[in-house]
Amino acid sequence: MPASTLRSHARTALPHHAAARPQARPALRPQARPVLRTAAARGLVRLSTKLLGLGGLLLTLSFATFALTHLAPGDAALNTLQPMGVTSQEVLSTLRQHLGLDAPLMAQYLTWLYQVLTAWDLGQSSHFGRPVSTVLAEGLALSLPLCALAFVILLVVTLPLGTYCALRPQGLIDRICQVLSILVLSVPSFLLALLVLYFGGVKLGLITTLRPEAGVDLLAPALCLALPLIAFYLRQVRTIIVAELQAPYLVALSARGISLTRQLTHHVLPRAAVSLLPLLSLSCGHVLCGTVVIERIFSLHGLGFIALEAITYRDLYLIAAYVLYSVLIFAALNSAVAALSARFSHHEARSC
Repeated sequence: MPASTLRSHARTALPHHAAARPQARPALRPQARPVLRTAAARGLVRLSTKLLGLGGLLLTLSFATFALTHLAPGDAALNTLQPMGVTSQEVLSTLRQHLGLDAPLMAQYLTWLYQVLTAWDLGQSSHFGRPVSTVLAEGLALSLPLCALAFVILLVVTLPLGTYCALRPQGLIDRICQVLSILVLSVPSFLLALLVLYFGGVKLGLITTLRPEAGVDLLAPALCLALPLIAFYLRQVRTIIVAELQAPYLVALSARGISLTRQLTHHVLPRAAVSLLPLLSLSCGHVLCGTVVIERIFSLHGLGFIALEAITYRDLYLIAAYVLYSVLIFAALNSAVAALSARFSHHEARSC
């Protein structure tokens, strides 16, 4: 074919290609916005569904708390005045009227619910004589550092010791940890706390046997909270790391010359954390909302002590608010664990 014919074909073909390029770009831009809008709408719908479910759960549990407290024998007036020797029905009726206990159950619940939704007021504690929110905030200010210290002890002891037992299974340290874990889990928590008080306070004088006043005094009750968790999670960490050390990808990492320490810190422990985070979140909630025995023995006025006092004296508003606080704590912990698990999984997918 002559050269002049090729040039003429090239000239006629160029405008078509030049015209085709600008038409392909605008076609992609309008399609990206609906995808982003759809993803944002799905995220908003998912968040709204979770909030509605949480609101329904809070309403159900609050009403169940009112109903069960109403069915229990006694009330706030009787349980408050009877230990003082006051048995006059006139005085009891006056106090019941003052506390609003003479109204029907549904009227009490709707009045309290309206007060919570409109003024964010959880009511007045009949036993402590202060607002419920203030009483719970003071208890949380003590229980939160106690539980945080317990979990620091848990992580500092469990992760290194569980990793060591996984690297040397059936060794001397591993066998000793197995026996001690069974012993600690077999001993009730109140007996464990009494043993710590007796040997650490009475015999050795290392801790105070009175009500703790300084931050160092929280070490003994935090240790009593952490010991059963250490006995449980030590076996969990060991089992997960032993299974992870047998994974095929570690052979490839060793063949590339990556040290065992780097394999543990960058691959094995993050994967083990993904498996342990759901269990840790449940343990956090149980410890934070269930420190009744430890706080009672060590004379700590935290959330556990407040909950026990509220149940003993039938403090209705305080019991209902404590239940709501517990639900919110568990919900926040579950959301945080879900976010952390997704982050760890994404990090592992990128590293692999």
